[in-house]
Amino acid sequence: MTGLIERDVRVMAFVRWYALALGLGTFVAVPSRGELVDFHFGAVTQTGPAVLGNPGDQWNSNNNTNGGPQVLNDVNGQPTSITLSWTSGASWDPTKPIFCDPHSSAMDAATTWLMQSYASSYQYTSGPTNLVLNLSGLSPNTAYTLVLLAAGDQKNEGTAFTVYGTGTFTGATTGLSRKISQGPGVAYVTMSVVSSSTGTLQVTAVKNTYYYAVVNGFQLYRSHAWGIVGHPTENDYANWTPANITTQVNYLKQLSVGYYRCSFDGTSNPVILDNIAPATQAAGISVLPILPLSLVAANTAQVNYNTNYQTAYNWATYAILKGYNITYWELGNELENDGLVNVVYDGASPNQYPDAMPGGFVAIASGLSGAYQGIKDAYSTARLSGLTTIAPQVLYGATYRHWGLLAKIQNYNGTLPCDLISWHWYGPNYGSFTAPIADSKSFSNGRTPVQCLNDFKSKVNPSQPMDIWITETDRSAYVSGQGLLNGSCASNTTPTASQDWAAQATAIQQNIDSFKTVPSVKGIFVYELLDETIMNGGSTAQLAAEGYFGLVTKLNGTLKNGFYTFQTEISQDK
Repeated sequence: MTGLIERDVRVMAFVRWYALALGLGTFVAVPSRGELVDFHFGAVTQTGPAVLGNPGDQWNSNNNTNGGPQVLNDVNGQPTSITLSWTSGASWDPTKPIFCDPHSSAMDAATTWLMQSYASSYQYTSGPTNLVLNLSGLSPNTAYTLVLLAAGDQKNEGTAFTVYGTGTFTGATTGLSRKISQGPGVAYVTMSVVSSSTGTLQVTAVKNTYYYAVVNGFQLYRSHAWGIVGHPTENDYANWTPANITTQVNYLKQLSVGYYRCSFDGTSNPVILDNIAPATQAAGISVLPILPLSLVAANTAQVNYNTNYQTAYNWATYAILKGYNITYWELGNELENDGLVNVVYDGASPNQYPDAMPGGFVAIASGLSGAYQGIKDAYSTARLSGLTTIAPQVLYGATYRHWGLLAKIQNYNGTLPCDLISWHWYGPNYGSFTAPIADSKSFSNGRTPVQCLNDFKSKVNPSQPMDIWITETDRSAYVSGQGLLNGSCASNTTPTASQDWAAQATAIQQNIDSFKTVPSVKGIFVYELLDETIMNGGSTAQLAAEGYFGLVTKLNGTLKNGFYTFQTEISQDK
């Protein structure tokens, strides 16, 4: 849903599985491109898979008692934002043998091997003090897969675990076998946990009826947030009838996305959420609302702040009272393209946004600040009164190389009015998201787009970049003699008759594969669900620019190649 000004500028499938020889024919899914962090208590660096992973995965290790904070690397050896600290009674000497016979052990074969290879030492406590692992620097309010590795030496201990994030999981080893999940002697447990609103998790371990509480290590994994953009208020989406909403939700379920980023053009009333949120929520999918803002250049900064504070507060309060599980909110859409400021050249510098009308930039900066605080205050008040437990994250961003506007807003307000950066990137016209910009006229010449966006730091951990969600991506390709061809459009003169679904699918795949290599990119959304072939009267120019970005030709239409490509990309990340 990029702005028309910017449009003119750029105008199964397989799921990999790894077999751990559990002796029961069990196969364990291996995360392919999400963030996987492995840690074991030991003095020797290890590589390879465990319950999750692939050959060559690199493990973090340490065997100090009461250690940390230690910055953890991912399995590719790249630093993450995650740090670990721990307290325990003692650590087992890694030079001593462990009490485990791989040929006669009652433990499952995979775990026996795992503990010999990866956890020949461990942390333990035998006194009243708990063994505690503290993880910080996680993405707030975010689901992770946590694998606790807790046994293997076959001594007679049992350990009870509690994991604290926004929710609590409690599990325990059982008796002398120390197993902590289903199956004979299985020495690990895999669970879904949710980080706290400050990006933390805490694992505590206490002895369970016998000598020690033991932790050998853990694996922590998060996939990307996956979503797609829709315009359910537009005529192409057939408006708000239950059948039409059901059809859209069924497409979302087929793709396995977790978010439906919805534009609410033409309305300022949050009651419109009633038309979409119940259906998506029932399907386990969250709405990512694009909050409509009112930014008026002629108004003072305070008036713009107050107006948008109240709008955001009202929308958030309405969602809370209705019980809608909305954990992310986005502030507007490509505001630099709404006529309040002009974008000079590529917009990579904060000096490249002169007012298009007096007060234009101040309206953007002050209005965003008000909306951000309005959402935060609404949820804070509701949490105090017990109406919700949600501590939402707020997104704001722009498109192309327009990080100069973010810098200007940050300079004006002292901080960015968001917790995550929302960014739009269309390839191949925008160039590579990960390659240096080769443009001598650009303020960002020689730097990669990733480096430019990573200049903006996390509010939770200022030593780390702010998380990025790519909330729009699709094909925009410059073709000599044709100009920009967007989505599946193969001709700007005959857009309806000239379609290239394969080209769109290829561009989507290349874009997403690039995003997946960037540690700070935590969410990926394709623009958009359905073609919009009757928007604004369906003129030829409008159709060429905006009409054929859909992954489906129309409601109850045909699934394009890009639909299956996106579906595959998501499946590979699970």
